[in-house]
Amino acid sequence: MGKKSGRQAQPRGSRNGYDSDDASASFCGSVASNDTDRSMDVDTNDELTQEEAFHEHIEALLEKRTTTRVTALKKIEALLVQYIPLDLLMDKYDKATLSPRANQLIGSADTLQSNVLHILRRPSIAEGVLGAQVLALMALIMGENEDGFYNQIKGPLHLLIKSETQSSEVRAMALQALGTVCFICSSDEEDTHAVMAACEAHLGDASSALAVAALDTWGCLASTLPSAYLVDDPFLTTQMEVFLQLLEHADVEVRSSAGENIALLFEALATAHVVYPDRDVIAAQLLALSKDSSKKTSKRDRKEQRSVFRDVHKTVADDVSPSVTFTFQHEVLRFQDWCTLKQYATLKKWLHVGFQEHLKYNNTVRGLLDLPLTSEEQSRVEKRDTLAKNSGARKQQSEVMKDQRQRRMNQKNLFLADY
Repeated sequence: MGKKSGRQAQPRGSRNGYDSDDASASFCGSVASNDTDRSMDVDTNDELTQEEAFHEHIEALLEKRTTTRVTALKKIEALLVQYIPLDLLMDKYDKATLSPRANQLIGSADTLQSNVLHILRRPSIAEGVLGAQVLALMALIMGENEDGFYNQIKGPLHLLIKSETQSSEVRAMALQALGTVCFICSSDEEDTHAVMAACEAHLGDASSALAVAALDTWGCLASTLPSAYLVDDPFLTTQMEVFLQLLEHADVEVRSSAGENIALLFEALATAHVVYPDRDVIAAQLLALSKDSSKKTSKRDRKEQRSVFRDVHKTVADDVSPSVTFTFQHEVLRFQDWCTLKQYATLKKWLHVGFQEHLKYNNTVRGLLDLPLTSEEQSRVEKRDTLAKNSGARKQQSEVMKDQRQRRMNQKNLFLADY
């Protein structure tokens, strides 16, 4: 589906501190550092190339031991987060350029997609969470108009979402993955409506994790629809009523996600030049949340809530949307409406520490962020050279780091010369 934006909205503000241009510096910094705790060692075996490691992990998904499969899923997720070239993911590379070991592994391993879907038939909690993450990351690399991929994964993910025997963590991750694959790969608007309906079934779920997943997924998919659809009754009235009720939820994440969806709907109303009858009442409720000082919630939650609802209130009361701008390697990223911010939040959720890598090489991500596309061949070569353990660039980098460490040690030991 690519970047499915249903409308052009006016400038605005948003969640997690993006309520002004002054916040852009810290917002940009968070792309590189906020999720470092989720990074992991991709591969510690210097003898394996990226291709060999990737296909060994795919082959390990067929092992009987659960811990082995979980470890393989973790390593595959880490590789995808740091970006796997599309030709490697889709098995469309020139096998003559690969090592004999890589070709042997490729010939003996099933595809990543089929192995993950096999695991998701009866997954453990870790397998369910990681398997859904891997499918979402695959979609971010494969790109738009991959309806076949969406059609193959939607059935298994729907079963996980509906299964009451599965943990809320697995169901929430499956719902978000389904929404992301639909957002990226599906070209059929009916798929969008179907996933949004699945989200609506869980908006009032007792599990906060599942409710937040439903709200965020709904918002991302709604950002792709025309304003005329979003503001049409009874759709608008029904959704607005549900979101307003969720503003009183005990969990701050649920309240914040509901508030952002309300802002998204009011942005659509402004674009369509439609006046909502209870606008002033809703604006007053949002203003109160932006100034909440209740001791029932933690200081951190109060700070997050105030930041989110200041931006939401501006949109509802004054038709002012958040505006965030930051630079990345001489390129400018701009988010000037709730639509693009909801889509950015979806990308950031899956990519976390690998976001900058995908900005460099992944044309799907670059297209969603309105950046000029990069040469696929250049991206493939540069990325392979960067990640290969035995590449010249990696060896040169290691030598530079050794020299730097040696110079620091020499400086520390200078004082010994005086004795």
